[in-house]
Amino acid sequence: MRTVELTIDITEPNWITENGSHGSHWTLSRKRRALKELGFLRCLNAARGVHFERAHVTAFVQYPTNSRADPTNAAPSAKPIIDGFTRAGLWVDDDSKHVIGPDFRREEGTTGVRGLHRIRFVIEEIGE
Repeated sequence: MRTVELTIDITEPNWITENGSHGSHWTLSRKRRALKELGFLRCLNAARGVHFERAHVTAFVQYPTNSRADPTNAAPSAKPIIDGFTRAGLWVDDDSKHVIGPDFRREEGTTGVRGLHRIRFVIEEIGE
């Protein structure tokens, strides 16, 4: 079974959480477009030619500091990135038939940079 790891750095202006206020509809839309483009480009650069029929995704979320955090709150940032992976051809669709997850975990350590979040996606092929 194949495994691919794709890491995306997200700066504060584009970070979206379940808990945060994200401004207007237009601001949120701009952030989602930017994240989708980051996912698309990262996938093309690091996993060109890789295609999964079915995959399990684990998203390891790393924060700027060691303060308390709930990694599942990063779902609004992870979803457009996964859409970018889909656009890049990593799988046919990110529906439940092709992609299981993402399951969210906290990444060890910190990014060490104020306002910088990082999500490391570990994508594992699932057999039939």
